[in-house]
This record gives sequence, C-alpha cells and structure tokens, in this order.
Amino acid sequence: MNAIRASFGFLTVLPVAPRSGAGMGSARAFFPVVGLALGGLLAGFDRLAGDTFGPELTGALIVVGLLAMTRMLHIDGLMDSCDALLGGFTRERRLEILKDPRTGAFGAIGGMSVVFLKWAAVVTLAGPVRLPMIVLFPLLGRWSAVAVMESFPYGRNSGMGSSFLTNRGVWQPLIALAVTLAASVLIAGVMGVLLLGIVTVTAWLLGAWMAKLLGGVTGDGYGAVVEITEAAALIAAVALYETWPGLMDGRIGFPG
Repeated sequence: MNAIRASFGFLTVLPVAPRSGAGMGSARAFFPVVGLALGGLLAGFDRLAGDTFGPELTGALIVVGLLAMTRMLHIDGLMDSCDALLGGFTRERRLEILKDPRTGAFGAIGGMSVVFLKWAAVVTLAGPVRLPMIVLFPLLGRWSAVAVMESFPYGRNSGMGSSFLTNRGVWQPLIALAVTLAASVLIAGVMGVLLLGIVTVTAWLLGAWMAKLLGGVTGDGYGAVVEITEAAALIAAVALYETWPGLMDGRIGFPG
C-alpha cells in the first residue's frame, strides 16, 4: 500500500505521500495503476462533457487536464530533454543543459508539438475506439517509463529519477507489465495488445537514443518517454482503427 500511495503521490497532484525517498523503487510497479486511474477520470469527463463542449474543446480540456493532474511533471521532462539532446554536442554539455531551469527553443517547440499531436489525435478519435483509448493512453505512457527504467542505466550519479532505481526487484516491472497487459486486453482487445507492443518498442528506441547520448536515461528522460509514447499510442490507435476497425472486437481480418 505504501508503494501504491508513493506512486500516486509522485505522479499526480494528490498529496498522498512524499514525492521522493529511498523506497520509491517499489512504487514503479504501480505506475500503470496511476495511468489507469488518470485515464478513467479523463474518460468520465469525455463522456459527460463531450456533447456540451464539442470535440475540439473537449479534446483540449482532456490534454490540459492530464497535464494539470500530473503537475506537468512529464512535459517538463520532455522540454528539458529536447533542449539537452538536440542542443548539446557532448555528453557533458547535454547533462549541463538538463540542469538549466530555463526552457530553450528546442524544448518549447518539442513540448508544443507533442501537446498539439495529442490534441489532434483525441479530436480525431471517434466511435467505439474513443473511450477505450482515452482510458488506455495514460496507462501505456507510464508503463513505457517502467520499461525504460528496467532496460537502461541511470544517466547521472544522483537526481530525482534515481530514487526509483533503489530497492529494485524483478517483481516490479513484472507487476507493471501484468497490469498493463491485462488492462489493454480487457479494454481494447487485440488493438490493446498491438498498442502495448508499439509503445514498448517506441520507448525502448527512445531509451537507447538517450543512453547513447547521455550514457543513460535521466528523470527528465523518463518524463519525455511518457509524453512521446502517449502521443504515439493515440496516433497509432487512430491509424489502426481506420485500417482495422474489427480489432476492437477481435475481428482482425484484412485492412480496408
């Protein structure tokens, strides 16, 4: 229970637990649970407010609402990562930029691009795929952070993200994967499994790129992975449903 409280306390605005500490390693096992809770709140809002506000404003409120509920933690990491990875030419310089609290051009453009892509995808989602995907995309993003934590070393000797790598155990990613896979299958069927595969590969590629440039992945990098894989999940859902609408009810068939 302490690990669950810690995961909600760190990843959301809920004041339920300290947002750092030596025992945070166990909290990562429940990152997908936090994502599922956030997605459920967003889906409930979409169901209640969609007819009142229309698709464009509802989509904007969903994207901004998720930013607010997560105290903009992940988008901050994305913007810092864009500045460092695209603006530095050595490992030392990139790590130095990551410590700079100011946001540069790369960070601003990267943040705006991901937010715009999410909004456009949420607006485009329609029919039976819409509510399941609004529930799933925050879960898939937080699973991606766990996958990167498990696959790559930490990029610094210390930092906010390093607290999640203490008291590590194989049970933590296994629980996160089990929750993510079960929720994906129950909520979106075959499409959920495909999306889980897509975001996992995307997360691994992002992690490998960051590790190559930084020597590992930092806390800002984990945030960037969450934001980018959330956008990737939404975009992939739009493409998959347009191509294979039967995926939602298990009818794989042929595209077209």
